[in-house]
Amino acid sequence: MEDLRIDIPTVEKYMKKPLLPYGLKRFIFYPAGMIMTAVGIALSLTLFLAIIGIPLFLAGMTLLVIGGVAQTVQCPYCDKSNMVRERSEDFKCKRCEKPVKISWIYEKPRP
Repeated sequence: MEDLRIDIPTVEKYMKKPLLPYGLKRFIFYPAGMIMTAVGIALSLTLFLAIIGIPLFLAGMTLLVIGGVAQTVQCPYCDKSNMVRERSEDFKCKRCEKPVKISWIYEKPRP
């Protein structure tokens, strides 16, 4: 029987050491951002409550961005930039649809 193992290229991506644990960002900021955004949209439907709803919507969107951190990674096959969630193990290129592994490397803080 022949070996069907496919050699998938690995892309090295450097990232800074996070200030907050990854779980805190993903499991607290992201759901809180979703709830705040939904409540902000609901409150903005009335003119009077839009004063509260618009800032709540903006704060919720900010938490969504913080909670769902994404990085740009280049495909080694076609050089297409792909947005990938931080700490993803692999991704499928949007242009050529080939799988690519990601090796995340923490940058050392500068003195």
